[in-house]
Amino acid sequence: MSPANFTVRMNATSTLPTSSYMMIVPETSGTTPENVSGNNFLENVPEQKNNSSLSTFLILMLSICVSGILLNLIVLCRRKRRRCSSAMRTSLFLLSTMALADTLCLIALLLFLTMRFITAANNPIFLNFFCKINTFVIHSTSAFSIWCWLVLSSVRYMAIYRPYSHLKINRQPRYAVIALSIFCCVIELWVLWDSDYIEEAKMCGNAITSGATAEMLHLFQIGEIILSYFLPAAVIIAMDLKVLLGRSIWMAVRADEKNGNALEVDSSDSRLSEKRPTRNVQDSTDRPGEDYSEMKEAIYESGRVISGPSKLFDNGQIKLKRNRSGRKVQQMKVLRRCLCITIFDLSMNLPSYLLRLYAILFDEPITSPYIMYVQEIAEILYFAQFALNAVYLACIIYDAPKESGNKMPIPVSAQVSSAYLSASPRVLSTKKSVSKREDF
Repeated sequence: MSPANFTVRMNATSTLPTSSYMMIVPETSGTTPENVSGNNFLENVPEQKNNSSLSTFLILMLSICVSGILLNLIVLCRRKRRRCSSAMRTSLFLLSTMALADTLCLIALLLFLTMRFITAANNPIFLNFFCKINTFVIHSTSAFSIWCWLVLSSVRYMAIYRPYSHLKINRQPRYAVIALSIFCCVIELWVLWDSDYIEEAKMCGNAITSGATAEMLHLFQIGEIILSYFLPAAVIIAMDLKVLLGRSIWMAVRADEKNGNALEVDSSDSRLSEKRPTRNVQDSTDRPGEDYSEMKEAIYESGRVISGPSKLFDNGQIKLKRNRSGRKVQQMKVLRRCLCITIFDLSMNLPSYLLRLYAILFDEPITSPYIMYVQEIAEILYFAQFALNAVYLACIIYDAPKESGNKMPIPVSAQVSSAYLSASPRVLSTKKSVSKREDF
């Protein structure tokens, strides 16, 4: 491969999420820079560095594809065999759908990388169809994966700030996934029009490179980049930061961590008092209009009958508070882990999208020899994140804290909602009961 041929292949950034797909179609020795129209994205890159870097790059990309496909398939099979509660199905459905989209994206990339070994690759009609379909699959699944992260962040946000609405969630995330899949396919339809197999360059690339139509396609590409990455990423970061900085739950958890086994008692709740609370004139003055509910009376009576001076009752309450404190600390650790993985995943997409924007907005070629390595690193990061969904499932869902007496893990959003319900005085004072509701 000559240096000129390599620079030509780096010119297709405007069509695909990354540019190096172009290097996998069978090439012929007769290809020259004059055979391909358009400005080169790279210039003056030494041939020896190109060949060695290209070999390493292809090996890494093949490794990412194979390992990512296997990991995601294992996760999907494990999810099928796993018995789970109705409360866990929402999180598992979203993550499994994202794993399926990531698998399709990696399969499409693997087909690109192995095209030189396919006999039918000599058929121009097949190659043209192949470029359109594979490019469309990679674009649409990439956008869908980002929007799935947004749905997951929305569920976490509701668990903190709308706990009762979160507990009522049933099929809404499924409807959202269906709507998002249609939306992502619609915004990527332009790829079927613009992507084509370029016979002279032996690569997939832009079918339209000049004229008013090309300018219109550039606008489509910019809009697609904004809708498929920058817009959902901004909303995800805003919601996750608000969740991370949620005062009520963080204050409750930090108090648990600081006080350790200290017993949390609501100042307005006298259920642990050794003496039965009586209503007198001063009580009426201090707390005008306050009624003692039947629940408080029943709690007091049960504690007095069981323990006499209520020591056993107090010990039981202390043990309950200890368990609750440890559970909330564990829930916050899981939440932090979720947020870190989400931000890390989004950051792996950023370099590739920035390079796409640069290739669309600026026609001047980049002459620095280091840009080739920057682009390869960006592409490796971009496709490696499709294999991380399996790690996300393994670390967050299957390794989540478990309820005592129940071997099924609790979904993260349900854990966070439970922590909020137990930490918020506003929720404790309400008359609604959510403890018996499982199906959401």
